[in-house]
Amino acid sequence: MLSIIQNIPNLNTYPLTYVFEHMKLKHKPNTLWLEFGVASGKTINYISKFTNDKVYGFDSFEGLPEKWRDGFDKGTFNRNGNLPEVNSNVELIKGWFNETLLKFIQTHNKKVSFIHIDADLYSSTKYIFDVLKDYIDSDCIIVFDELVNYPGFDGDKGELKAFYEFITENKVNYEWIGMNGDIYMKETGLNNQVALNIHSIN
Repeated sequence: MLSIIQNIPNLNTYPLTYVFEHMKLKHKPNTLWLEFGVASGKTINYISKFTNDKVYGFDSFEGLPEKWRDGFDKGTFNRNGNLPEVNSNVELIKGWFNETLLKFIQTHNKKVSFIHIDADLYSSTKYIFDVLKDYIDSDCIIVFDELVNYPGFDGDKGELKAFYEFITENKVNYEWIGMNGDIYMKETGLNNQVALNIHSIN
């Protein structure tokens, strides 16, 4: 699993910023932009500034459904079900991913061209990929918020394992865009995020 992260470019900037302000990502017509893990709404509000189309955010607003790692127990990030204030082109989908995502994607039935994954957990991230794998567009950009550089990122609980299983089980052709820093740097809160481009899924 760790072999896939050995050559991630160092962007020297936050990957989400790089995607929108350096790559100048545009919203491909008739595709979806999705965020998983909305919390305060800060990130989805940032994303929504770069499109006039709808951006959809998924969150229970009840915190983590299970323990992630030390200091992040079940219920961490709980907003007691309260939705944050968001921009007018943001639509929030309240509920656990396994109760909302499948119905959503079947109803909209469109390809997905951008995904921001701030789900933290292996189980949540795996579910996202299991549901969306047939809907991910060619050259879909994915930005992970906690892929690497925290205690246990290379274990069984995080986003990395779910991504590794997704690319190996589905013969995914992808390319790293980059991260802010290098692998195995001390966690700063600024070097966990990684962006990539999904070229194709076989």
